[in-house]
Amino acid sequence: MCNELRQQILEDFNMIDKGSVTEKLLEACFALDAIGEKAINDIRTWFVEHMLAPYIELFSSGKQEAGFQNTKRRFAWYKRVMKEARQPKNGESCALFDIFPEQWQMAQLYTYEFCRMTKLHIDEILSTQQLDVTLIIETMHQTIEFENELCKQFDGANQKIRN
Repeated sequence: MCNELRQQILEDFNMIDKGSVTEKLLEACFALDAIGEKAINDIRTWFVEHMLAPYIELFSSGKQEAGFQNTKRRFAWYKRVMKEARQPKNGESCALFDIFPEQWQMAQLYTYEFCRMTKLHIDEILSTQQLDVTLIIETMHQTIEFENELCKQFDGANQKIRN
């Protein structure tokens, strides 16, 4: 029965972009809490992958925007998505991140995965391309500024992100 409920909840989450379902998903999260850690982690993983799919599409290796010179655009993409996820959409009663219980740390997990993926992309660029030193230094400064913003944003969120 738990597996059936978990599957139904995942199907409900698949409707997240298709209309006003936040109240239903909010209740579904309470059910997942009762089912247990595996169910919670499955939804957390699904949600982060769902949120990062457009990022991968836009910035993965071989894409026009994937270049090292577009690192600042990656950070701007992240900031835009985070802002949208923290504000209710038209007709919704709560913001996307508000659907999840605070202890699930969805914003932190999303940010962690964004940074991890960005690091992998940049590592690949650095290992396969000759880059101008000025561009590298400029990108380093942008990255440090972005990291400082993240530290301020998540100040006090020092619990484990991954279980």
